[in-house]
Amino acid sequence: MSFGVTFNTTSSGNLAMFEQASNRIQNTRGLMEKIGVLEMNSAVRRVQAHTDKGDGGTSEGKLAASLNVGDTGQGNENSVFRLSDEKVVVGSNLPYAAQYHHGGTIYPDKADALAIPMDPKLRRLGIGPRDLPEDQQERLFFRPSKSGKPNVIGVLLLPTKTGRGRTRLLFTLALLVRQEPHPFLLVDDNDLKTIREDLLPAHLELD
Repeated sequence: MSFGVTFNTTSSGNLAMFEQASNRIQNTRGLMEKIGVLEMNSAVRRVQAHTDKGDGGTSEGKLAASLNVGDTGQGNENSVFRLSDEKVVVGSNLPYAAQYHHGGTIYPDKADALAIPMDPKLRRLGIGPRDLPEDQQERLFFRPSKSGKPNVIGVLLLPTKTGRGRTRLLFTLALLVRQEPHPFLLVDDNDLKTIREDLLPAHLELD
């Protein structure tokens, strides 16, 4: 999922104040790059806010990583950062990015059930059962659900070393998950203020 920001100029009246920026206004590539980085950083913060509240999806860590592009727009293989002289398109090409943004129902793709991380660290990093170390995978065991929720079939537990019979709840197994919308790709009022008061004047070298 991605969205674009385009730079357009309109003018009226006395243009004397723009004389010092006459050359820079012809090429806004540097400005668009900074706007793209701003929007990706804002998107990371929004995803992280949902993660901290625990009301996001199951792979916020991977989504946030795909939006982390540093200061130059260089991210990872899942980052979308397409730059031209007048436009920047930013976002993530992860298959669940649009689902996370708009919300909807998630079904398992190849497995029989969805493994929803319940441990905060696993949730933050987007780790599933098959991503665990082999020794932990071997010790995982299934317990049928007693929650009464028709979409939940059980949980995956890991025995702990702290006491006999003690376990850690790592994953809930569900037939489907209904996800609320968590918009993360957008230009909000704070972004507009930064663009108008900081990025644009700096690009045009206006006093």
